[in-house]
Amino acid sequence: MGVAAGATVAALAAPTAGWASPGIAGDGTSGGTTATTTPPPTLPGVGSTTTTTPPTTAPPGSGGGSGPTTTSPSGSGGGVPNVPTGGPPTTAPPKPGTPPPPPPSPDPILTAVDADMTQLTAISEYPQAVNDVTAKQQAVTAAVAGLQSAQSVLTSAQTAQASASRRVETANQRLEHLAIAAYIGLGYATPAAGPQGVGASGIGTVDTPGGLTGTDASDAQEMLRLVAQRIRSEVTHTHRALDQAKQATQQATNGVNQAQANVATAQTALQDSQAALAVLTKAATVPGVAAQIGLLGLPSVDGTAPPGGAASQTAAAKPAGQPLPGAVDAAASQPAQPLSPSILGPSLLTGDDLAAWFASTGHTANTTVPMPQLATDYQTAGAATGVRFDVAFAQSVVETGYFSFPAGGQLTPADNNFAGIGACDSCAHGWHFPDAQTGVSAQLQLLEAYASPQPVATPLIGSVGVGGCCRDWMALAGKWATSTVYGISIMTIYQQMLAWAIPQHLLAAGLTAPAAPAVAVGPSLAQLPTAGSAH
Repeated sequence: MGVAAGATVAALAAPTAGWASPGIAGDGTSGGTTATTTPPPTLPGVGSTTTTTPPTTAPPGSGGGSGPTTTSPSGSGGGVPNVPTGGPPTTAPPKPGTPPPPPPSPDPILTAVDADMTQLTAISEYPQAVNDVTAKQQAVTAAVAGLQSAQSVLTSAQTAQASASRRVETANQRLEHLAIAAYIGLGYATPAAGPQGVGASGIGTVDTPGGLTGTDASDAQEMLRLVAQRIRSEVTHTHRALDQAKQATQQATNGVNQAQANVATAQTALQDSQAALAVLTKAATVPGVAAQIGLLGLPSVDGTAPPGGAASQTAAAKPAGQPLPGAVDAAASQPAQPLSPSILGPSLLTGDDLAAWFASTGHTANTTVPMPQLATDYQTAGAATGVRFDVAFAQSVVETGYFSFPAGGQLTPADNNFAGIGACDSCAHGWHFPDAQTGVSAQLQLLEAYASPQPVATPLIGSVGVGGCCRDWMALAGKWATSTVYGISIMTIYQQMLAWAIPQHLLAAGLTAPAAPAVAVGPSLAQLPTAGSAH
């Protein structure tokens, strides 16, 4: 899945006694300053075999000390830590009077690393994207269920309102009937006494042969009063129940409207997640797509800026979860500008990946601990320092010749020194660390000092002065090692690691199926003669 790098590293890591430290030329001098060999500082757990240490320097600005001080190269943004370090042998110097050849372009290998890093990041994001789609589907199902429940509540509220309306109508009718009955009863209670049915009281009554008198009249009036009170109370109660039913119906209607909005929102979110998953799937499975479109949600390889060119910048400006229309199939309008990964940042490979990749190379590690343990030490130190430990592992492969520590170098396997710390042209021997874990931690502490613009603790190295010279791995060339291809060498190894890891991660994420086992093929048999053929 990885893009083949254009740069190769000949004699990738064959350290010899001629390794160069930052700012120290092949003859051990730089601007009149010569690195000196001094007794080693007292380091925690460091044995007596340590023979070479950085030149003694006073803190910047103190005016004391006789060794070289920390410098701040133009444009570096910081000083070079004052700890001698070595790298792979530099190329042979040109003949006198011959200008040195220009360094090779890092663009091919950086482009390959950029593509592989973004693809691996897409692969790592894929399971979460699948989970997100599943969660959004569940949210849609829940929203639809909520809508159905709200509609059921609305139906019940509407039924209750209709029933309350009927009760109000019935109560009003009974009240009307009672009024008529009261009018008629009053007529019977007061017999006609004047012409045309006008009684002595002046109230019009029905023409009856006689009225109710005495107890009968009192009982009739009391019953009429009681019935009227009951009916009036019933009318009031039914009107109150109707008002409550109307409120319940309105609330249920609002609930239905909200539930419909929830369904629409959930469906939109699901569509966005499905579209993002489609983009992510293609970016994870098609080399170069992630780097080309600047995939949304993916951290950039340098930790600050989105990878790639104009398409990446546009993509980074959109909110996560809203892929650019046609971004997957559209080619970048401008060639991507390859960026070197930052020294500080997240690692894309795990300790298990490092150990498995190294096993795939066929090399044998001449180290004091098994490779799986060494790889775990890198992961642990990376978590403690924030350094990309997977790239630091690639650096160590370059420094040690695949952890072989070839004869003639300033380090041996027993030194547990995987990055040429304390090794330089004028040094007799690199630093010794008591165990592999300490050596790895020292390497990553020093890398953090090289990269961080702020002072960092380096207890395993001692005071390193002002660091912050090298934000990315390519900047180590000429500072960690004098070789102009030092960064390219590291990136070449790292790209090989990424290219190996991509198929493994695709398989683990379920994006590719395991390879089918090879079918055994037996020997070919001679064709049998057909019927009727000559013998």
